[in-house]
Amino acid sequence: MSGNNYVAIGQYRDRIGMIPGGRRNLVLDTSILRTYGADTLSLFSDNPVYIPDSVLEEVRDDALRERFHLSRVHAGAFEYDGIVYREDAMRFLEQSDKALTYESLAPFLREFVGRGINSEVLCKGLRRMKGDNHLFEEGRLVACVLESYQRQTEPGFRGRVEDILTYLERRCAVSEADKDVLALAMFLAETTDRVSIVGECDSHLRDGIEMLWKEKEGCRVFYAEPYIRYNGRAPAYPRNSFHR
Repeated sequence: MSGNNYVAIGQYRDRIGMIPGGRRNLVLDTSILRTYGADTLSLFSDNPVYIPDSVLEEVRDDALRERFHLSRVHAGAFEYDGIVYREDAMRFLEQSDKALTYESLAPFLREFVGRGINSEVLCKGLRRMKGDNHLFEEGRLVACVLESYQRQTEPGFRGRVEDILTYLERRCAVSEADKDVLALAMFLAETTDRVSIVGECDSHLRDGIEMLWKEKEGCRVFYAEPYIRYNGRAPAYPRNSFHR
């Protein structure tokens, strides 16, 4: 079931249908399966739908996971030919805002949590990082840590840093599922006569696809997001491919 931040499943289907390029393959990320739950199955009647095994493994509802498994198209050739696409996908995903934030910020917070540095040294370093920052997610998280340092006792501050480190490890590091979704979309775009549309609400994939578009002329991989609004962005890429 979609929440207040997302369009209804029917509107999301319309977004997918308005992306140009002719016939489509739809590759779904875990974030879409979690957003719409069983309603996601309504997408399967419009286009061939692919869900990597690593994405299915992240679906906690056993019955729903089985329904997705039985309904998806299985890309058998990808299991044998996908290694090059996975390497390319990882290269693009590692340039995402969240991935770069994880690489720059997590080691610093991990050192504090492991008591290698104290809170004063941590915040002094974070203030320097804030001054040099060009990453949205990094700037947001650094601000959270510094605000917590001003307002909380040492135990409370340490707990807040541990929470942010957990978020970085779970949500900002590139996952196998992220890599498989983008790699499969790239594989299908190059080996079939259909464009690939990645169904996601994960900035890793959005940023990765935008990097892909910048590097590969004539790219046939798009994304479709379910957000009602997203910082003024169009919910599909390239940005002029969807107007609403």
